[in-house]
Amino acid sequence: MKIRSLLVCALLILPTIASSASAQDTDRWYEIWMAGSRSGWSHEVVTAEDDRITTRNEMQMSVGRADQAVSIRSTSEFIESASGEPIEVTITQKLGDTPIEATYVFGDSDVRLTSTQGDKTQETTLPLPEDGWLPPAAASR
Repeated sequence: MKIRSLLVCALLILPTIASSASAQDTDRWYEIWMAGSRSGWSHEVVTAEDDRITTRNEMQMSVGRADQAVSIRSTSEFIESASGEPIEVTITQKLGDTPIEATYVFGDSDVRLTSTQGDKTQETTLPLPEDGWLPPAAASR
């Protein structure tokens, strides 16, 4: 199915299941379409090992205007416990020459955020998210 909109990308899901002993391990590829043209791809891998589930997403797309094309690339890795408690999230975005990386480490009472762009690093402490949200694998269940 294709949704035609400037702001909405339709994803054609082409799932494949990775060979693994765990029923939770998956390997899925998606095509990204905008305005009737393929503009990129997305890849999601979910792995379970010991008491941790890791959901890794990688997305790349190009959008153009006239003769100019802009490439967008992002990766995210969300680590959660088998019971659905968040442990750590790392997000990397590359919209230009210098990637931006943010790492969120979940503690008992707060979240430590470390943001890096080039040679600048900033650390912040944030409150834990309010109840009612789930990490990716827990939400899928």
